[in-house]
Amino acid sequence: MPTSETAPGVLPLTEGHADLEARTLLFCIGAPECGTTRLLDYFQTHPAVHTPPLRQVRYFDFAFATRGQERKHADVSARKRDEIDRRVEVARQRIQDKSAKWSPEKVTEAKEALRVLEQRQGLRHGTLSYLDVLTDGLGDEAVICDASPSYGMLGVEAFAAMRSTHTRTKFIFVMRDPVDR
Repeated sequence: MPTSETAPGVLPLTEGHADLEARTLLFCIGAPECGTTRLLDYFQTHPAVHTPPLRQVRYFDFAFATRGQERKHADVSARKRDEIDRRVEVARQRIQDKSAKWSPEKVTEAKEALRVLEQRQGLRHGTLSYLDVLTDGLGDEAVICDASPSYGMLGVEAFAAMRSTHTRTKFIFVMRDPVDR
């Protein structure tokens, strides 16, 4: 059921992007070790589904901390930002140092890995929008998939915000059988 209401601080994805209105935004969520990565691997090969190069966008993890975890979340976010910044610098330096010795394919692969790291960095620092990351490389696919299993740990407010980011939003929540575990 589409909604025109948007959670505070969250803009609908389609605002100003008429080319996205007819597409479906699919959130693939799940418990740890329940098969969400396998499902994402399948979606990456499906011609009607776009998955961004950044495998787990995790945008809503950092936009919505669960109750009682705001301080812990802020500490973790700061450490994650620092770690990502460090990884980006190491990757840039490595490409600069090794590119003359690498094959052109290896250089291209390393630059793509750096680009994906820079997307994560841009999301963490607020210099890159969720929409920019989600639609990176988007063609004519009918479905845009954000497969971030960790979203399953978020609260009601986060799910309301996720639902209101687009008029055509669907969720797949993958669960495991607790008896089998």
